[in-house]
Parts: sequence; C-alpha cells; structure tokens
Amino acid sequence: MESVGNLGRSTALKSAFILALSALFASPSALAHKAKNSVVCNAPSGVPSTSLLLLGELHGSKESPKLAGEIVCGEALKAPVVLALEIPTTEQSPVDRFLASNGGAGAKAELLSHQFWQADVDGRASAAMFELIAYMRKLKHAGLPVSVFAFARGGARRHITRQAALADSLRDFVKQHPNLSMVVLTGNVHGSQAPFLQFGNGPKIIPTGYLIRDLHPVSVLIAHPTGTIWACINDSCNVHPIKGGWGATLPPAHFHDQAPMEGYGISYMLRHITASPPAVSGLRHVSQ
Repeated sequence: MESVGNLGRSTALKSAFILALSALFASPSALAHKAKNSVVCNAPSGVPSTSLLLLGELHGSKESPKLAGEIVCGEALKAPVVLALEIPTTEQSPVDRFLASNGGAGAKAELLSHQFWQADVDGRASAAMFELIAYMRKLKHAGLPVSVFAFARGGARRHITRQAALADSLRDFVKQHPNLSMVVLTGNVHGSQAPFLQFGNGPKIIPTGYLIRDLHPVSVLIAHPTGTIWACINDSCNVHPIKGGWGATLPPAHFHDQAPMEGYGISYMLRHITASPPAVSGLRHVSQ
C-alpha cells in the first residue's frame, strides 16, 4: 500500500502525463480555439466550403488583402490553412523568417529590403499586402495553424506562360500537402475558371483557375463599387480611380451566387475599395 505522500506524488505524475498526452493529441481545432482569447476573427459568413478557395482581386487595394486575412483566420479555427500569395517564390524564405520573428521594425525592414518589395508596384507589394503577412504572423504566434505560400514562379509576367507557371506551382503544393486547406489571393484573371479570356484584340488567355480545375477549386470574385486602387496605368504608378462594375448595387459585405466576370460563379461585394500604396513608401517615410 502506498503512503499518502507517495500516493500524492503518483497522482500528480499521472495527471501530468495525462495533460501531456492531451496536448500531444489535441486536434488542430482545439488548439486553434485556445487562440480565441487573443485573436478575434472577423470572417464573413457564408465562406464557400472548399479546400481550395481562389479569391480573384484587383491588385492595389486595402480591402481585398484584409478580406483574405479575415477568411484565413476563420478557417484556421477549424483546421490548418495556408494563405497562397501571388508573390515570387524567391520571397518564401524572407517571408518565413518574418513569420518567425517578433514582427518589430528590424524584421519589417529586412523583409521589405528584398527586390520584390523594392521594385514591384503593381499592388502585390502594397502596404496592405505586407499588413496581411504581418497579420498571418500575429495569428501564427497566437497559436492558429496558419502559413504563407509564395506561389508566383519565375517566367513571363503575362498571358499563357504566367498562367501555366502559377497553375503548376499551386498544383505541386497541393500534391505535396493534400490535407491542407488553401486560400489563394490572386489577380482576378488568374482566379477565373473560364476556358479562356480575351480583352480587346489581345491574345486569348487560359486562366490559372481553369488549368487547375481538376483540383476542384471554388473561385470567388472580389467585386467592388467605385473607388481607387494603386496601379501602374499608362506609365503612371499612382492612385487611380476605378468604376464599380456590374453588380455594384448588390448588398455589400456578402457572398453572392453571381459574378460580373467570366469563370466566376460567386462574388463577394466589398463595401468600398481604397488604394494601398507600395509598402516601401511607408518604410521610407518612417526612416526620413
């Protein structure tokens, strides 16, 4: 028969062992819910149920990256999820280092010192895009099972070659991580599942979404009212006004079973759309 002291120590050891096992075998959902105290997910209701969500955006706004982050946050409360961003694969290591960092000024400066952020001004290197990555860092450090995948492989930036390169990159990742859900934030041409798109007298484009249709993605067009974006138009890289397209009168902040662009069966209507300048412009302002 054990003494009272030994019995107490034995009970304590058993309790510690049970707690260790519970932590080891806790589901991703259970672990994620622990983060609720420190992270509030403002995910919209009605997010399509899919393991591969393509969000087609117009580069250069504040609102589209914010929406993507909110969706990832909500999905990460259920299971591990990766956010795929249309930035060069060469940025993967710098992004991973930033995600593992304390997110301070030094870590921010190190990430933004790389060529992509210094040279690219088409909206993919916007302040809002950096803030999205910073938000993923925050979620990750809070315990949510999130990661970031830079999926834009090298090669031509436009038309057929680029579509195929993006498709191959996403396909390879899905094959290597079959149990991971993925939210892809990409240009609205890439996210389309139309057999082809053609603008004016330009070449026919076979979108990335169509090339990976066998992976059964769900494409959601991020629609918008009249507003502004940061873009390079007619050799002017600056804030540019844009008109609201078809469907601009649809109720905002909702998913809709219709879309104003071929290859999309669903749209999400933003309340407004506002230009987001390059992330490095803010860094330069701070350093001056």
